[in-house]
Amino acid sequence: MKKFFTLFLLALGLLTAKAQVVITEIMYNNPGTDDFEFIEFYNNTSNEINLENWTITEAITFTFPSYALGAGEYVVVALDAQKFMDSLGVAALDWPTGDALTNSSENIILADDTGAIVDMVMYGDGGDWPTAPDGGGPSLVLCDVNADNSDPANWIAATTPTGFFAGTPPNLTEIFANPGADAQCPLGAIIEIVGNAITVNESEPFASILIQISAGNANETSVDLSITGGTATNGMDYTFDTPMTITFAAGVVSEVQEIFVSLTDDALPETLETITFQLSNPTNMATIAPNQGDFLINIQDDDTQLTGALVISGVFDAQPGAAGTKGFELKALADIPDLSIFGVASVNNGAGSDGVELAFPIMSLSMGECIYIVDDSTKFADFFGFDASFIDGAANINGDDAIELYENGTVIDVFGDVNVDGTGTPWEYLDGWAYRKDGTGPDGDVFMVNNWNYSGV
Repeated sequence: MKKFFTLFLLALGLLTAKAQVVITEIMYNNPGTDDFEFIEFYNNTSNEINLENWTITEAITFTFPSYALGAGEYVVVALDAQKFMDSLGVAALDWPTGDALTNSSENIILADDTGAIVDMVMYGDGGDWPTAPDGGGPSLVLCDVNADNSDPANWIAATTPTGFFAGTPPNLTEIFANPGADAQCPLGAIIEIVGNAITVNESEPFASILIQISAGNANETSVDLSITGGTATNGMDYTFDTPMTITFAAGVVSEVQEIFVSLTDDALPETLETITFQLSNPTNMATIAPNQGDFLINIQDDDTQLTGALVISGVFDAQPGAAGTKGFELKALADIPDLSIFGVASVNNGAGSDGVELAFPIMSLSMGECIYIVDDSTKFADFFGFDASFIDGAANINGDDAIELYENGTVIDVFGDVNVDGTGTPWEYLDGWAYRKDGTGPDGDVFMVNNWNYSGV
């Protein structure tokens, strides 16, 4: 059996290395709601291929209709072909199940009408994979159709602007992609900061920033990392020589470097402090990843007592067929004079905590008052009959995702297990809801499953 399995893997490797039809572009987490996700395929032969009864499995379930893919041509399969055409101006085939791609890592398998695997890609949002496509606006693009598309070094974040902005005002983000066309990869590398924010305690010796290069070449490449703002003071709350030049050696195709910011642990009670960073001045014809904005470090003070005055009270995924609203409700357990000490985050598919996504503005909240964080204001108002409080990507959740509530950078309440994909668990809320039982919470960073009522899937 072991010998057979080894031979199978070897044959599969040879098959995918010489794929007739190649997976060349993936949009797995567009900004806003999952309306513009797509997978692009390329006919890498000199002959027309009829794709009838070819299938896409694992990531989505799709069977091609009768479709003649000409030599050297592309075909796009989209989550919503009509919206895709209306927004991006590209015709696409519609995958009918309504299942969105996973926002972290997933295997896409293309098989022909006999069931033989033609190509497969297990994309990711970490490691050597570019991170900007994970909600930042760009798609994942394979730069060379003859390259190994199982190797993340051969993929970059798309740099072609579409002129279309997704999301909900004022949180609109341009989509960068080139579906149905040749990859327009820049001559130089793509450089980006991994993620967009982290939260650290001031008692920690340092905070770290990860800088990634993709599609590097035979020449040395450098970029500057500079402080652009924030409420913390350099030399008092932290120490960092700005700008700092980061250099990637010649011949490096894909690499992540860790940069350290020294923190100062003082004895003064302070609100959450911030530092913002930005990349600039790339060399060797390199470019900064599209939509790369400021990177935020939140410094949590360890001398400030937590109030626990806010709690996660409800979560909802009322969107059968991607038609409804999703988000969550927070409730004030006491008067809150300054809501800005709180923040929230969603954790998709058990990927683990990665800090505050939405930091609230300075505003007051009265005891018993609720606020609603949602992904789409119109869908929320249509469903519930009143306006939401905040529209943010943190509410772009499915029925298997966890929610975290922070106070001064510390998790004070959580719904779901941040390290577990909720599918099949007692707390799964696919197309449904969960609501906190009266008199419970906040529960800290440990999910108390019995403190909630559930609709079930």
